[in-house]
Amino acid sequence: MRLIISFIVLFIFTHVYSQTWTNNGPFGAKITSIASDPSDSTIIYAGTYGKGIYKSVDSGESWFLINNGLPQWQSVAIGSPTLPSWWFGDHYPVTTIAVRPDNPQFIYAGLKGGGIAFSKDQGFSWQNSSGLPDSANVTVFWIAPGNPSNILCGLNSIEYGLYKSIDGGANFSVVEQVKDSSGFGNVVKDIQHVPSNSDSIFVSVGRSLFLSVDASESWQLINQQLGFDRLLLIGDGPVHILAIVDTGFEDNVLMHSTDGGQNWNIFPEGEFWDNISAIEEDINGHIYVYRQDQSKLWISTDTGLSWDSQPLISDFGELRGETSSLNSFLISPHNPMTIYIGTQAGLFKSVNGGANYVLKENGMINSYINDIAVNPQSPNIAYAGGENGLWKTENSGQSWQRLSLMNVNAIALDKKHPDTLYISADSLVKSIDGGDSFSLLLYTGKSISEVEIHPKLNNVIFVGVYPSTVKKSLDLGLNLITSFSPDQGSFRIKDIKFSQTNDSLVYFGTDYNQLNHGLYKSVDLGENWEKISDPGLVKEIVLSSTSSDTVYVCTSNNIQVSADGGQNFTIMFDSISSNMSSLYNLVGEHTMLATTKNKGAFILNLNTKTFQEIPGNYDPRLSALKLYSEKDFYFATHGDGVWLGKNVVTSVGYPSSPKTIPHLFDILKNYPNPFNISTKFLIQVNNPLDLSISIFSISGQIIKTYPRTKYNAGVHTIEWDGLGVEKITISSGVYILSVSDGRTNRFHKIILLK
Repeated sequence: MRLIISFIVLFIFTHVYSQTWTNNGPFGAKITSIASDPSDSTIIYAGTYGKGIYKSVDSGESWFLINNGLPQWQSVAIGSPTLPSWWFGDHYPVTTIAVRPDNPQFIYAGLKGGGIAFSKDQGFSWQNSSGLPDSANVTVFWIAPGNPSNILCGLNSIEYGLYKSIDGGANFSVVEQVKDSSGFGNVVKDIQHVPSNSDSIFVSVGRSLFLSVDASESWQLINQQLGFDRLLLIGDGPVHILAIVDTGFEDNVLMHSTDGGQNWNIFPEGEFWDNISAIEEDINGHIYVYRQDQSKLWISTDTGLSWDSQPLISDFGELRGETSSLNSFLISPHNPMTIYIGTQAGLFKSVNGGANYVLKENGMINSYINDIAVNPQSPNIAYAGGENGLWKTENSGQSWQRLSLMNVNAIALDKKHPDTLYISADSLVKSIDGGDSFSLLLYTGKSISEVEIHPKLNNVIFVGVYPSTVKKSLDLGLNLITSFSPDQGSFRIKDIKFSQTNDSLVYFGTDYNQLNHGLYKSVDLGENWEKISDPGLVKEIVLSSTSSDTVYVCTSNNIQVSADGGQNFTIMFDSISSNMSSLYNLVGEHTMLATTKNKGAFILNLNTKTFQEIPGNYDPRLSALKLYSEKDFYFATHGDGVWLGKNVVTSVGYPSSPKTIPHLFDILKNYPNPFNISTKFLIQVNNPLDLSISIFSISGQIIKTYPRTKYNAGVHTIEWDGLGVEKITISSGVYILSVSDGRTNRFHKIILLK
């Protein structure tokens, strides 16, 4: 009998349809570092927090990943998470990128926890340096201008912070002379040389400043009173230095020294500039200082004697707030009017010296999505919000339009008037025109974690504000009054839910605080609240559509059910994952979908208390899901945008089998390879589309381009005669074939031997 039951369950769970997955954005990325090719202004590199490194060969207009061989998080490394990691992504955060000035084929990437990776072919492949400590946290990288074999790198380290390579970065050894003895740790914050003499090098470590005058052979302590976050040497000599300084009392203060770093004073004289996050100099000697509290860029053309300021204005307004805080700042070494800024939201570019900035993110699918809202009348319209901003799609996720840079926690859409939506971030805003414009309803300066609209009384809005506060409005959000705010305890409001059977019944859960969490209930629409139970750190609440007594709760490590209105709970599932993220009621009262932060999504049969993983090639770091149609779902991911799963479940609520969507096009091979006179490429096209085909040198120089042409489905043969533009003979070497449809780039390595 048990075998028969098992067979029936297996048969039901494998009653399948054909399943497909697509991921077309939204575009966005947490940019942590930027570098420019010193010989080609069109080539830009952008490091991210967890997605690896993006490259652009058209001055930032489009981007593609170059992660082949780039180190990933490994569970064997000290302090490293097991993949897939929710917080860190697949790759170590890229803290710094350096391109060798004499040979831009060599690129170095400093990694937070992964040491140094270097490439000899402009990022098409990577390998690791050796000699650094396990899980080295690289903070800064310096290449000697006259001797690129001599390299220094700084670490965030307890023991020693400065390491040196004399073989171009393949191997490193510790520099024991450079060590902070003030008790503030050995974090190397900057390495700079005198512009006219690269043998004179300054290193900031902890609260100490060191100087070498013999190309890093020996070192002397210059100052041990301040912490220097960033150094800028003015002019040709080592006398005048600007610095971003931690004084011990104030952070990120602008100061200067006129005696080579021994004594320091506030700069500009008679003023006090703090909250400085960037200081740079362009090829004309103009100095740029970014004051984050003002969101302004201050520029001096006379070595700091006078200053003009410019607000950081982008095509989405001012670059302000956490989601757009500046992480990296690059003035083009080719044209000082071109400036790149890396932020939590993405990468911005100015071509007019900082007067205004335009977001350049085409191809960067590295958005961290917290919530999705779907228009119930037109499910092809959906909104996605997260740490990089807010987006809208009107074509079922085939493309996304960015609406804002705000750091979105939750989205509530009025089902009666689906062009009306409420967005919670560090403020509460409202749109009545589908996201074209927003009005401010509430600003607290603190995180607003939740916003929920009553399903029947759409004038009733509840909002969760950190810490431990619920506000409610009875007039569409125009006036918000405090509904809940305890005298003690600090926690985050998580998932406010209104009953579907009782208009006055509402619940909310709490999470974030391991010592103070639980489930709260009001039976009078928020006039009074009671903590009724403590199921754990609440991630999602699901209320029955037929019974006000049935409550489901998804906590961080299990799924529970209550039959008495949340007073007592019974665990239903506790072996899915220890990192649960959301729960969705699917079919009737017997089937649900659950998402996890590291294992993807699961379908739950509440009758049999069995579960099965939903297969597919979607990213498993899921934060939320929303229904698109009866069998289709939007999946929000933490670092990989939004995935749309078609035929995820059958009409009776069981998982369907995955079907991998073929690429729109692929490069099959070229033959012969290597070749001497000519070679032919095979390109497979699965759907008719326009393709651009180019051949590049390994340094990024365009060798040959083919006219953009529409290709029908099938295999196409393209021949290259080994000649460059205007039939110029080219030398033996490695070349790169690039094929693009305007959104996706594919590459293939070709070897020419003569």
